[in-house]
Amino acid sequence: MLNTRQLQFHQLTVAILFCTLPTYAAPSPKAQKQFDGLFAEKLKAVEATRQKNDDMGLAEEILKSITPNTSPDLLDLSCDTSFRLAKRHPTGFPLAIKAMQILADRRPSRAIEAIEQTLILHERRFRLAKGKEKAQRGTDLLNAMIFVADAKRDTADLDGAIIAYRRAITLADVLFDKREAVLKVQVAKLDARNRLQKKIDDLKSRIKTNPKDTSAGRQLIRIFLVELDDPKTARRYTFLAGDPTLEQNVRLATRPTETLTTEQTWRLGQWYFTLSKGTADPQQKDRILARSESYYNAFLSRHTEKDTARKSAEKALIVVKATYSKRRTPPHSPNTIIKEPTTAAKRKTKVIREIIIEAYISGETQIHIVPNGVYFSGKGTPPKDVTINGEPFDVDWQSNSKSKTFTLNIVSTAGFKFTRLPDSRKQNLNRGKFKMNYKNKTHTTLMVNDWKPGSGWYKFRFKR
Repeated sequence: MLNTRQLQFHQLTVAILFCTLPTYAAPSPKAQKQFDGLFAEKLKAVEATRQKNDDMGLAEEILKSITPNTSPDLLDLSCDTSFRLAKRHPTGFPLAIKAMQILADRRPSRAIEAIEQTLILHERRFRLAKGKEKAQRGTDLLNAMIFVADAKRDTADLDGAIIAYRRAITLADVLFDKREAVLKVQVAKLDARNRLQKKIDDLKSRIKTNPKDTSAGRQLIRIFLVELDDPKTARRYTFLAGDPTLEQNVRLATRPTETLTTEQTWRLGQWYFTLSKGTADPQQKDRILARSESYYNAFLSRHTEKDTARKSAEKALIVVKATYSKRRTPPHSPNTIIKEPTTAAKRKTKVIREIIIEAYISGETQIHIVPNGVYFSGKGTPPKDVTINGEPFDVDWQSNSKSKTFTLNIVSTAGFKFTRLPDSRKQNLNRGKFKMNYKNKTHTTLMVNDWKPGSGWYKFRFKR
């Protein structure tokens, strides 16, 4: 008799099996000719035997033949063939997974397909593992599933992302993985976005059928104004409402506050407060009230005369603040479009395969890559103007000359390779010495020693 978790995992295995059936694209004649010239005879010999060693030997040889100059079509054919050979035997599963990881890294358009094909191999490795190894194999499978879910979300495949996240939640529950709660939040957000997108599509369909459907036009405008806090997109549809006042207010809301007149800030403060009255969702209501508050504050900062207009604005501002929900979200300034997921949320949930670090470095500094992110340590002056994957990071030595950790969902540091990159500053690449130290799967360090006077500008890539 299967218990609940065993039953969940059995159902998950069936789902993975049916979602990862391989689909090999037909190679171009040129790529096929190149590949055949290298491996046709060897492949024929391997196919004629049942020995597993020659399968994996050829799979590895094919992968080693890939260079930075390998054409996309030849890369596809090489990785697909290597995967097909290596996956035949459990001992070849790591090599097969490596082939698909190379394909995902070099061919972003095939990344989802490539990692999806590894799921069944990760699942089988999990089933075969014993003892402490079993937990690691389960984590490997969960990481791959989250990668697929994140990628589908980022490509706006909301239905596919929801399905992928739910499968990951099932496995996280089986593994007692703490990320289960985060994954459930992702599903809830995507469900809401999906429902909203379908509502938008239905309204657009109605308008296409009947361009004079002002009811559909007004609903569409309200969705972009209130639920998505996106007046710029709402402005595209204001002609459908047949309301000149609404059209003018939306147009004003798209402008930077500093370009508005004092009277216009007052007008928008009143209008956004009125919009908030018809909003039931607390977060949406608070975002609209935050806009109203910002416009009233802009009015009061300009209208300094203590007259009736100022008193009215001060009273209105008190009412706005009193109307916020008890779970008030931080105010957003006007012209800020609220988008989900945020960059911070993405880097906390998406498994990171590449890290780009830029910084001014002087003296001896260590860059530490650990499962939950990146931190710095060193002697002397901390690095300045640091960015990690495009986001600024303030490095200030804490205790033991270490910085705080910039949060990234790295999970395992195994496989990262370091490259120093040139950038727009045309920095001398001969400056500084570097030493990479792969301590283990949970800690990798790059030692940077800049011995020249002043600070040197560095740009590094860590990729796996």
